[in-house]
Amino acid sequence: MPQARPLALPRPPTLLTVIALLNAAPPSLALADEAPTDGAAERASLNPAGDAHNVDPGSLRPDDAPDASGGGSTDPPEVDAAGQQPQGALEGRDMLSGALILNPEGLYARYDHGEPLADSGFWVGGFATFLFYSNELGVQLQYITDPALVEVHLDLAFEPGFFRKVPTGQPPQGEDAGRTAATRFVARAQSNINLQLDHVWLYSRTTALYRHRDFLEDDTILELQIAREYSLEQAAAAFVRLAGTPPSQSAAPEPAGLWLYAEYTLGGILDVGTRPNRVSLGLLSEDWPRRGTTLNLDLFYSFAAPIDGPGLIFAWWVALD
Repeated sequence: MPQARPLALPRPPTLLTVIALLNAAPPSLALADEAPTDGAAERASLNPAGDAHNVDPGSLRPDDAPDASGGGSTDPPEVDAAGQQPQGALEGRDMLSGALILNPEGLYARYDHGEPLADSGFWVGGFATFLFYSNELGVQLQYITDPALVEVHLDLAFEPGFFRKVPTGQPPQGEDAGRTAATRFVARAQSNINLQLDHVWLYSRTTALYRHRDFLEDDTILELQIAREYSLEQAAAAFVRLAGTPPSQSAAPEPAGLWLYAEYTLGGILDVGTRPNRVSLGLLSEDWPRRGTTLNLDLFYSFAAPIDGPGLIFAWWVALD
């Protein structure tokens, strides 16, 4: 599902990858089978599910969760409806987001702050993603059309943490190897397309990621050793409104809503293979239980070994302003 999400509006689920993912996910929201994204945790930018899948490997959980970017990408995430968040109110925005992931088990939290550049449609900001074995700290440049049919953003970040290194001239030691302090560097570009009508919502997310290591990392969950990581991911989803008054029928600028969606996410890592490759079915709530809160439950099935089989992502975004 979640990779980091855009600061100017909430994003939709893919999945976290969602991603997030929207990532945001990831920073956003961006699982191992794919990223927090940027899985249901970064539809990395505009989707909760997307962002979680775009979050990183060993940083997510004690058991060395895989990289959200599909083996290296898991940006959240990213999620709000296009056109529901006009850019008229040009004020800074603060947001807290996070995701709980099952298969493999993982948990992460993220803080975003963004400021508009006059009425140009551009936003600049910073983010901090807190994972189990590392923290991703970075800056983001974002552009949103008005109405918000298209959102694109670029993340540049460094990620200090504790990773398993493959000693020069020696074979990988797997889980028997200890972790040592190191830093990875990340560049993530993501585009989100949202076509939201009263009762139907079509969503597309494309994420390109480069993660640089000056060492050879042994990812025991993804079962790969990698230093320079290049990945590309595409997600597409269709939503149907289950509850809530459509914007065209309500005086409220952001009426609460509940959506049911189906999503397919496919990606690849250069010299590694297809990751992620999964189908998802989920629920996304807007402005519930309070205005400015988005919740996403994403049930998925992954076809990408070694993290194949069913899984779950629960992601959330809370606007602080």
